[in-house]
Amino acid sequence: MTARLAAGQTREQCFAACAGDRDAALLRGYREQGKTMTALAQAVGLPVPRVGRVIAALESPGPAARS
Repeated sequence: MTARLAAGQTREQCFAACAGDRDAALLRGYREQGKTMTALAQAVGLPVPRVGRVIAALESPGPAARS
């Protein structure tokens, strides 16, 4: 079974679209595609709390956040 982060895209295609940045791909899947943190965690093999921390860090303003 191939994990899908975006409609019609494989995980690898989504990562490529995000310049190979896993964290950016997670945020994109969560925000733009409406994927749950659980689905994203399963797709990349991370614990759900870790995915939540990654997304929170990217969404929060400040020096730790990336565009």
